[in-house]
Amino acid sequence: MPDEPLHPADPDDLCQALAFALTHDGRRQFKTSSESMARITAEHLVRHLGMSGFVVMRRRGRGDFAGVARGPAKE
Repeated sequence: MPDEPLHPADPDDLCQALAFALTHDGRRQFKTSSESMARITAEHLVRHLGMSGFVVMRRRGRGDFAGVARGPAKE
């Protein structure tokens, strides 16, 4: 998997992954999480990263952010 080419991440996928990370600890949801605030924060972060010249890359794969809950792949 490390040799797979990277491609620019879709901004919508990035928003979903960031919002998930802001509301969950692995698979458990934070008790005080607010999904709407996480979504707004994620959208703001994606816009700011884009305006700052950052490009987030990802491997081709499932097309969703389910891997976030599993954590990094073990080698």
